[in-house]
Amino acid sequence: MTDKQKYYLWAAIKYLLMFFVPLLTAGLIWGVLKEPANNTVLGRWALGAFIIGLLALMFASDFIKAQIEQIKLDKKVVFIRNHAFLFLGIALVLWLATLVAKDAITFSLISGGSHLLAWIAEKIEKKYYRLWKPVTSNE
Repeated sequence: MTDKQKYYLWAAIKYLLMFFVPLLTAGLIWGVLKEPANNTVLGRWALGAFIIGLLALMFASDFIKAQIEQIKLDKKVVFIRNHAFLFLGIALVLWLATLVAKDAITFSLISGGSHLLAWIAEKIEKKYYRLWKPVTSNE
C-alpha cells in the first residue's frame, strides 16, 4: 500500500468516526431503543431523524467555519479535537445527572470516543499526506 493510499484510508476512517458513528448512535438510541411508551414507529423514526438533523447542522456549521478560516488564514482549522472534548465533557456532566439522562451519557461517550479516535486517525492521515504530497516550488 502506497503512502497516498494509506492517507486516503486514514482520511476515510477519520470521517467515518467523526460523522457516521455519532449519527448512527443518535438514530439508534433516540429513534429505535428509547421511545415514549405512546409513540408510534413513525414517531420514533422522526425523533431519531430530528436528533440526527441537529448533529448534521452542528457538523455543517463547523465545516463552514473551517472553510472560512481556511480562506482567511490559508490554513486548515480542525474541530475534531474540540468535538472529542466537548462530547466527553458533556458525558461527564450528564454522568452526574444519571437519573435524568442515562441514554444521553451513552450517546456522548460513544460520540466523544469516536471523535477522539478520529483525531488520532487525522494525525496518521497527515503523516501520510506529508509523505506523498508532491513538492511544489515557487520558481
